[in-house]
Amino acid sequence: MSRFEIKIVAALLLIAIIPLVASVILVGQVIRVSESVAEGQTRRLVEPLTRAGEVYRALFDERRQAFRLQSQLIARDPALVAALSAADRRALDQRLAELVRTESGLGQIELVDARGAKVTGVKHPSGIDAARHRTLRLEAPVAEHNTLRMTFYTPRKPFDDYQALGHAQRTALQLAGIRADLATYYRVVFLIMFGAVLLVATAIGLAIARRTARQVAVLARATREVAEGDLQTQVRVKGRDELGELAMAF
Repeated sequence: MSRFEIKIVAALLLIAIIPLVASVILVGQVIRVSESVAEGQTRRLVEPLTRAGEVYRALFDERRQAFRLQSQLIARDPALVAALSAADRRALDQRLAELVRTESGLGQIELVDARGAKVTGVKHPSGIDAARHRTLRLEAPVAEHNTLRMTFYTPRKPFDDYQALGHAQRTALQLAGIRADLATYYRVVFLIMFGAVLLVATAIGLAIARRTARQVAVLARATREVAEGDLQTQVRVKGRDELGELAMAF
């Protein structure tokens, strides 16, 4: 490749590179700004969801602790202990029925002996709607080496809301990850386009440079021949540009 060809290719590449470099800088700034905005949006969304989830978990823990304390108090109920000590089955059943009716959140209570066999049990008259309630089963030792098995119930809606909250939080984090991947994808695509444009510009520059260099070489040879006294020299250069007009002047 002649120096003339190199200069033409370099000029075309420079013309192509300058706007591309400016575009790279501009696109990089836009991507950084969009990433910053997306990160801020994700933080503003995820942080309240996280705090709300912590509140729900604290609520569930307190509810669990309240049911445990309630089960211990039921196991120490004086009337229940007296019926067990006296082996009064009728009084025992009556007291269990009263406890189920009066104790908040108690859906079922069973008395189990030391061998694990069920002695008696009572369910709440209205029953437990599994579609609307969650249950918690607890055990507490009671008099005469027996055990009380109690089933407490609590509304299901807070648990469903907590699950929906967790799903929303996971979705927000997934979207943040997708946005980060998209930013990387945009950079890669732009770099590929940048390289493709450079290759195309180089190929076009080489084609134009070689054609122009051939025409200039023909004109230079004809000029030397005329300078040496050959006035019959003719130049055949195709084209209607300035080089073509110069060739027609011979």
